[in-house]
Amino acid sequence: MDRIGKFLLPIFHSCLILLGLTLLVPAWSQAAVTPVTGTIASGFTFQEGETYLVSGTVTMTGATTFEGGAVIKFDATGSLNVSTPIFSTTASNRAVFTSKHDNSVGETVAGSTGSPSSYPNALTVANGTVRFIEVRYAANAILFSGNGTLSVKDSEFLATGTPVNASSSSGPATVNLVNLLIVQGTNGPVLADNGTNALTVNANNLTLAHLSGVGFNNTMTAAGSALNVADSLFVDVQGASVFAGTAPATENYNAFYQTPDNGTGANNVALASDPLLTDWYLDQTSAAINAGSQLPSAAGLYHYSTDANGAIEANSQVDIGYHAPPDINTFAIVATNSVFLDATTVLHSGNVAVNDIGPGPYLKPEASLYISKEITTPAGVRLMGDSVRVNSAAVVASDVHYNSLNLIGTINGQQVTPLSHPVFDALPLFRSAQLGAAPADVIVGAAQQVTLPPGEYNNITVGKAGSIVFSGGTYHIGSL
Repeated sequence: MDRIGKFLLPIFHSCLILLGLTLLVPAWSQAAVTPVTGTIASGFTFQEGETYLVSGTVTMTGATTFEGGAVIKFDATGSLNVSTPIFSTTASNRAVFTSKHDNSVGETVAGSTGSPSSYPNALTVANGTVRFIEVRYAANAILFSGNGTLSVKDSEFLATGTPVNASSSSGPATVNLVNLLIVQGTNGPVLADNGTNALTVNANNLTLAHLSGVGFNNTMTAAGSALNVADSLFVDVQGASVFAGTAPATENYNAFYQTPDNGTGANNVALASDPLLTDWYLDQTSAAINAGSQLPSAAGLYHYSTDANGAIEANSQVDIGYHAPPDINTFAIVATNSVFLDATTVLHSGNVAVNDIGPGPYLKPEASLYISKEITTPAGVRLMGDSVRVNSAAVVASDVHYNSLNLIGTINGQQVTPLSHPVFDALPLFRSAQLGAAPADVIVGAAQQVTLPPGEYNNITVGKAGSIVFSGGTYHIGSL
């Protein structure tokens, strides 16, 4: 979850033209740790870029907002009980919940040993949707305490005792688990009703790997309770059974490796080798590739990837298991309308994307992503746009993702079509600059390099082949 910077220069909400500008943005330092204790009745926001320490059971009765990039740490007694959670998180900018002793993310907490330990509950919620979070080391990552419907989507759970615990549900209730990564913990979801009210659990595109317990700890007994699992991957789940429990389990299109059983559902896949690579991506030679269903629940994954190289789903027969959203921190340029790479632009690294599909007008009328003549782009990056024009004498070693292509130059990378839009479901929060009475102007001459410390700047002008180094911190800029 380390971020390129709190200064979100690469993210543009209209269009972007580059005229030989080189941007170098180092990592940034965060603010002090904010303690969170007791009962908070008014609204509260866990802000992007800030670190918080939860001590004891904290009850938040007002609207509680979790911004992407917020880091919430817990001491040994820490738990959050949230009545009205709001997740202003995105696919590439999650909120992180972790132990106070985890020094790998956010500010280091006083007294941290550097060896993460367990804490009771990251989140206790009654219903709603939890999306785009990362939880580490919690005994219970999410404790479902109500009735109605709880949906947990597009999230990751590392070294947790239980990622989702529905044993406290008052029912009747429904729990939807969609596109989750659950690794190096004890159990998968814990499912229990109160013996009277039915609990229905639908699980799709989960990856459960290296768990010492069972895949689903299912002790539901009420009439009508049911567990439905599809398109999910089980790797080294060591408990007595993948689907331990009493309630009926319907499971189809799942894949299994080194598990006590391979389920009984139709279209299940028994894998002969470990399908997971570093960072939990799928080996693209695995039998789990294109082995999933065509359920509507998978439709939202078509521009997500199971490939370490970022290749996205290109057909309706989805890969089994967790799909990683594109990581905006690997993109040098993101625009919502159009991008024009002028002939003098040098792209050293980082992907380029036009996020949306629109009728124009564009910076160059021919395409939303216009690559001018004589440009050379590196291999190993992606250029993504609904319509792409590669002009004469341009040599593109990058992979080009598009829906329509006007190719006059040369593409040596892969040509990938179609491209699902938006590339990012939601862009990171774009904050307005807060300028004082007399912020300075900055002029960078042609071929010059200027290093800027954090602060307030009115207008920044960069000449041809000029470069700016942002030394790290928070920048408020009127125009660039």
